[in-house]
Amino acid sequence: MIRVEAAPAPADFDARVRQPGLDAIAELVGEAPSRRRPGPKRKQVANRREEVPAEAFPPLWRNVLQVKPGPRARGEVERRVLETIDQLRLNDAECCAARRAYVDACLGPDPVPFSYVERRAPLVARELRRQRRHLAGDV
Repeated sequence: MIRVEAAPAPADFDARVRQPGLDAIAELVGEAPSRRRPGPKRKQVANRREEVPAEAFPPLWRNVLQVKPGPRARGEVERRVLETIDQLRLNDAECCAARRAYVDACLGPDPVPFSYVERRAPLVARELRRQRRHLAGDV
């Protein structure tokens, strides 16, 4: 495995990206967003966040669990990473669904211990930790 470290999130990432995204999801389940935004109200498509169909999200959101080379991977390293992704079929629907299942299990209404995700899917756990999306009691 070639380890490629991710750059830290920009200081304004939460305010400019994460919070508007969470507000969009809230609207899709019929909840009021935490802040006002321009444009029409989004139509409710589910009763719970876990039930929002993937098609309700923009294409960019649906590809979040894809494996990609890091932003600093260039040349031969990038080529080798892409080749490995293709050979192992890491972005096939089945692999993406498996990663999504671990995320849902960890962040869903009845979450499994984070240590379980760390044992079963360490790269998913690492990404959840990087995004600070694991539960507060899990370290």
